[in-house]
Amino acid sequence: MPNFKLDISYDGTNFFGWQIQKNDRSVQGDITDAISKIFKVKDINLIGSGRTDSGVHAKQQIANFKFDTALKPHNIKNAINSHLKKDVHVNSCSYIEHVVEVEAMDFIVEYKDCIITLFRILDLSLL
Repeated sequence: MPNFKLDISYDGTNFFGWQIQKNDRSVQGDITDAISKIFKVKDINLIGSGRTDSGVHAKQQIANFKFDTALKPHNIKNAINSHLKKDVHVNSCSYIEHVVEVEAMDFIVEYKDCIITLFRILDLSLL
């Protein structure tokens, strides 16, 4: 099943963080809703490279999801953006070739913050 990497930017002013909230707006919630509308499914598992607090902005946060589709990444990016408000944007969408879950990046983002300033997928063997 294809594994898609999303490079996301957002103005966090109107968000209550990355993670889906029951009664509040979140970045993960908005993007998951957009993907669900495109593929007409409810069970999209969007995994972010880290969580953010309310009001935090991002220029390049990485997330991934798996879905079996013939749509090309560029078309998925455009389709997602067509369902998002102006304060969140998917900059790019690409296939993840290696079996590396974005969730594994939490440790790197949290504890290597002085070296890595933007969320991105890295070759973990270099650390």
